[in-house]
Amino acid sequence: ETAFVWKNNDAAVGDSQKKNSYQIRYFSGTGIEVDLCGHATLAAAQVVFLQQGKMDKKFPGDDEITFATKLIELKAYRDNTSDGGSSNIIMDFPWREVDPIQEYSVEESIKEMLGESLNINEEEIILLGVGDNDAEDLFVHITPKAFRAMPTKKSDINFGRMMACPGYNRGIIICCQNDDATVKADFLSRFFGPKVGIDEDPVTGSAHCLLAPYFSRRVLMDKSTSTVRGMQASKRGGMLRCELLDECDKSNSAVNASGDDRYVRIIGSALIASSGELHIQ
Repeated sequence: ETAFVWKNNDAAVGDSQKKNSYQIRYFSGTGIEVDLCGHATLAAAQVVFLQQGKMDKKFPGDDEITFATKLIELKAYRDNTSDGGSSNIIMDFPWREVDPIQEYSVEESIKEMLGESLNINEEEIILLGVGDNDAEDLFVHITPKAFRAMPTKKSDINFGRMMACPGYNRGIIICCQNDDATVKADFLSRFFGPKVGIDEDPVTGSAHCLLAPYFSRRVLMDKSTSTVRGMQASKRGGMLRCELLDECDKSNSAVNASGDDRYVRIIGSALIASSGELHIQ
């Protein structure tokens, strides 16, 4: 996705807050607008932080910014404890829950789609649900055996069957609990989004708004930590460290539609690869 960012001049935002407040919108490569994108937020935060440092002539500038999406506000923080050429950025995303699918006919259609598109048999499905944010994403928890058996070549995946399937609006999250001690992750996932022009996303930060809370209940019961690690097993792949925070600072606005003040903290880093100006006439 591509993020479009501009200063927040909303009259409801106080003058003292406008300096660090921005509007942000996300669009896929096919021009479809989506509600949230982790990597685009990370890249946008890095650019804004760098611009603040240059404009204020006092690098590193301010350490906190707010992005107003269509639905919620997100906060991003510069982690000044990091070393090296790229600084870490801390992002607080909404905590999402998995809701069961209510309609039997929709559930059966989804099971058929999973078998035809990804070779997932019904008996390998542990849980089938949707995100609590208007069923944006389909959530499929399967066995590790079924996860490893999924096709990896695009030519072996029936994306057309995914697009025609009812019950979700954006993407399909396929996941399992990790049973391989050589992989330093608590869970594995893949994300398919042909409905928004993305056959398979390499790494999907926004999907971890669902994944991290869901698997935290399964892997953190005997651990004195609030952090889970996920590996997205796409061709490029990526690791995400997610911290579960269930007592939000009152000043933080990364809350879900129900007013829940729990949130998922994801830490990442970004580098500026190129820059330029686009003139629209």
